Amino acid sequence: MKMYDRMRRQGDASAFAMALAVSTLLIWADAYAQARGGAEPAVGASAKPVILFAAPSELGHGLVDLDYLKQLNGEGFEVDYTESLDELTWERIRRFNVLVVYGAPGGFSFLGELRGDKLTRDAFAALLERYVAAGGGVLLMSAPAYTRRELLPEELMRRWGFRLAAERLNETNRANSATLSRMDVPMLYTRQVLPSPISEGVTGIWYPNQYHGSPDWASTTNPLWVSDAWRVVVRASPTTTAERIDFARATHPLPDPFCYPDRARQSPPLFAIRDYQKGRLALVSQYPQFSIGAGTKWFYNSEVLKRGVTEFLCRFAT
Repeated sequence: MKMYDRMRRQGDASAFAMALAVSTLLIWADAYAQARGGAEPAVGASAKPVILFAAPSELGHGLVDLDYLKQLNGEGFEVDYTESLDELTWERIRRFNVLVVYGAPGGFSFLGELRGDKLTRDAFAALLERYVAAGGGVLLMSAPAYTRRELLPEELMRRWGFRLAAERLNETNRANSATLSRMDVPMLYTRQVLPSPISEGVTGIWYPNQYHGSPDWASTTNPLWVSDAWRVVVRASPTTTAERIDFARATHPLPDPFCYPDRARQSPPLFAIRDYQKGRLALVSQYPQFSIGAGTKWFYNSEVLKRGVTEFLCRFAT
């Protein structure tokens, strides 16, 4: 999901998709100038914010969209990406203002188990903690999955004050539903965009909501639980409810899945931000293919990135 910049909007933002990832990075665009003793800017790129997409595997898995990275570069960002979590070392990441993180070694996502042959799960968590404490920004974009093991280390989630709920989203208002124009993927719309430094001028977002049962046990967008230290930026619509995943037929369910208390199920958070020590965190749990991973490609048609869902736009055209 990317948050729209007001200077680039045309017409009513409620008629367009709003993908949060890029604008969340925009809030850190001047981090290189603000950080005091924090993450260092890349050599030769001190006048630009520098972003590293920490992909756990080689290109071709819907994690890094090179055309999208070109767009970011054209907007004034320096960008780079990894093809393995083993590429993440302190000497490398300290030169970036922002890390985009999809998951930890040993976590399970739509790719299966994420590999880190040298980088352990604990070392990964310690590296991120050190990076944020030093002034770096991290966008956590973990693709939802509910089998075998959490995608992110539980100790890290507890320390940073969030959990990925093992719940699926159910929208009862059909007016908030559509499908992608080139794929039969359900999409939901919400106007619950709350005031924040990254949401000024934005009135709504589109997000994918396809649920996969056995054996995949995953949703394309996952509701969040966050502590009071977080600032919720986007919630699901008032007519959307989080419902617990039924693991009765699951072969390898999460050993201790996190679920909402009943009072928190209506209109759950979808995107949140917070300050942490000298750095900043942003959180969304969504398949990256729809936006920063492959969003410019033919199937996705930039409908989550910027176009909006064609069916919805045509429905209200005059």
